[in-house]
Parts: sequence; C-alpha cells; structure tokens
Amino acid sequence: MFVDFVCAYPFAEIPIEAWVSRAKRISTHTISRAFTGYSFGLGGDLSARLYDKTKELEESKKDYLKKLWADKGWDGEATVWRLEFQFKRSVLVELDAGSVESLLAKISALWRYSLSAWLKLTVPNPADNTKARWPLHPVWEALLAVEWNTPLVGIDIRAKASAVPSDRYLFINGLAALTSFMAREGIRDPEEGFEAFKNAARYFHNMQSDYNGKSFTDYVLEKAAAKARQFNVAFPGVGEAVNEKIKQAKAEAYRKARDGD
Repeated sequence: MFVDFVCAYPFAEIPIEAWVSRAKRISTHTISRAFTGYSFGLGGDLSARLYDKTKELEESKKDYLKKLWADKGWDGEATVWRLEFQFKRSVLVELDAGSVESLLAKISALWRYSLSAWLKLTVPNPADNTKARWPLHPVWEALLAVEWNTPLVGIDIRAKASAVPSDRYLFINGLAALTSFMAREGIRDPEEGFEAFKNAARYFHNMQSDYNGKSFTDYVLEKAAAKARQFNVAFPGVGEAVNEKIKQAKAEAYRKARDGD
C-alpha cells in the first residue's frame, strides 16, 4: 500500500527519536550524499519506506507517474514523496485479511493500523518519557486521514474443499498452543490452563478489536465459519452472517464509488 504526496517539510532533519515504531531497524538512505528517505523493518513481515519518488524516477524512468501526479495538481517541480507499506501473508492472516476479498474490505483499516499502531511520526516531548503519549506530527495526521474507498468489484473466489481434520490431528496438534501457554506461564493443572488460556486469548483479541473491529467472540465464530467453508461442512447461522457482512461491505463500497465519496 502506498500514497504519493507533496510536502515541504524537511524530512532529512527529522530527529530519529521522532519515529515511534515497532520495527527494530530504522535506516536512512542517500544518493550521492543527498538524503532520499527512510526504511523501517526491511526484511520483516511488515515493513515500510518513506522516500523521494521524484529522485527514484530519475533511475526507474517511470514517467507515466508524472502525468498521474499532474492530473492531481502536481506542478511538475515539487518533490513527491512516497510512503509505502509491505505486508507479508503472515501479517495479513493475523489481521484477518488473508483473502483477496477481506483484504480489499480492510484497506482503510490496514492503513490506519500501519500509521497509528506500527509506525508514527511524532513531535517529541522531552518532558514525557512515554513516547506513546507524544502527539502526532501534522504531516502524519494528514497521511493518517487518507481514505481508501476501494470498490469490491468482480471478485469470485472458488476454493477446493479441504479434508475434515481427524480427531488425532485436532487433539494432538490442537493442544500445541495450550501446552506452550502452560509452559510459559508455569501452569501444571490442565483445567486451570484451559481457563487461563481462554481468558488470555479473549483479552488479546478484545484489545485487537480497536484495529480490526472484531471482538474475541466475533473472531472465533468467523474463523470457525471460514473453516467450515474450507471443509465444505455445514455451520448454521454464522456463515450466513459473515456473507451478509461481505454483501453490506460491497454495497457500501459501490455506493461510495458511485457517489464519488
């Protein structure tokens, strides 16, 4: 995902502590000693780059972009910056956007998550050691406000049904996460472990609901419904509810595209 934008802010002068990120590696880049941008978490499951796209065009020769920019008001002289995020499949699956249809439906949510939870440009406050409380930089606030009204058109995914898992698979492999949790927490009693694991999972997914809109219960039921479709078995009620949500998302996206929102 990326956004091209014009901004007069001197990115080369940003102090490194202004970047608040979950990425362990933050790098700056130059060409002929001239600053060209940053990279965040390159090689990881989620990574980002902020770079001088006009400079990059001097080598890539993707001049068709200049017309696209001009159509949006570019004067042909100002530096165009690109902020882009790359998601590997493991991240998309974790954020419940592992299919094409769910990905398109969550473009805006992924953008907000990337700029509010994974990477932020802030205004450092020397009097406050808690970076999470530092205010967003105005440039970042503007980028965070970008809306992605992607219409869901022409998507038809046909998947082969998978074999229904056996009891042996479920009750051996299915307990792997539980036993790992018990080992981590030092819990010896299986019943206590089950209850603690359930409560911890509920807390984790309810906290994640701010980003993906799904509570623990919604997450579990939608995952179960998806597995039922994968196994080609009946799962009354929930499957229909999920399909109805998808239809509503399509209708809303179509309405916005039609009205030019």
